[in-house]
Amino acid sequence: MEFVPAVIFVRETGIMDPDGAATAAERKEFNDDQWHFYALGNIGDSKKTDYTRAYDPQDMNEFTLEISDNNTNNSQFQSGVYWANYYRQVTNPIVDNIGDYYVADGITGTVEYNNETQYYGNFIKTLDTEIDNEHTYYTFIEKRRAIEPYTLEQDMDDGKPVEGSFTARSAAGQSIQTTEYLFPLQEGEWNSNNMRYWSLFNEGFDGDHSFEMRYACKGDYRDGKIVNDTTGRAKAQLKLNEGVWRAFYTWLVTSDNSTFVNELDQWVVRSSVEYYYAFTHYYTMMDNRAKNTFWHFAKTGKHRKVTHPVAALLHIYEEGDGNETPSVSDAKVYEGNFTLTHDTVIDD
Repeated sequence: MEFVPAVIFVRETGIMDPDGAATAAERKEFNDDQWHFYALGNIGDSKKTDYTRAYDPQDMNEFTLEISDNNTNNSQFQSGVYWANYYRQVTNPIVDNIGDYYVADGITGTVEYNNETQYYGNFIKTLDTEIDNEHTYYTFIEKRRAIEPYTLEQDMDDGKPVEGSFTARSAAGQSIQTTEYLFPLQEGEWNSNNMRYWSLFNEGFDGDHSFEMRYACKGDYRDGKIVNDTTGRAKAQLKLNEGVWRAFYTWLVTSDNSTFVNELDQWVVRSSVEYYYAFTHYYTMMDNRAKNTFWHFAKTGKHRKVTHPVAALLHIYEEGDGNETPSVSDAKVYEGNFTLTHDTVIDD
């Protein structure tokens, strides 16, 4: 998956006839059959690039993170909260109501809600026409937000357990599609009870789970290991980098629509993200939205005011009126006139 600096030209042709003209319905970008200059830049090349071209050698805070695959616990920014159907157990079933009864095809769990025990998981309408005393029947109550339950599975390497390394596996009694996750999260939903939260805050950033640090520490860290430690701060810096990514992920899943739109420029270079999503939507395979994408955290040369500062980014915040911006040294977040010196862009 290596690419080189490139100039891209695009010409739209027919889907069924690649040598013919596109129909009006087939056109996505241009209304003629001519070649158009479309992009100029280092398209891809992030995974195998020479690290000296990826970094400002004076910026310890710059890093590139890879999303390892598109089916891992956090690769698609899953929120860990979804709609679940809840049921109550029928204690005295009667045949006149049997058409409303369900049987369990796998109970995920129970909750105490409104002074009663409620069940969620996989339930199907009973096919019984008479009461079967061997069956336990349930009635549907309502669809309600639920935090995705999970179990921890020991990671293995060559058939041997990896000490202290686990992967969270969904214990939901139904298959949850990525499109079914709910955003934004509400109070009390983003904590260690949430599978996606647990996975994010226990992520090894080693490529074996959702993410992998590619380049960091002014080039001292490359492709999963510290090659040199010229500053003596590489390990500590990697922890700071991981905190930046976790803060970004948390902001994504907890922001409502207006907050997302209003604060997006405080986290990413908006034009980069918009171009990337438009390009992958029209011209590439859809798994390029997650698998093997590279998120580059770097200086942009601009300062942006931070509306809601977070502790994980204190090391790159600056405080001032835009003319003089000394670095922030506070050990905690407080409301101030912070500006952001780094932003994220996406490479592929």
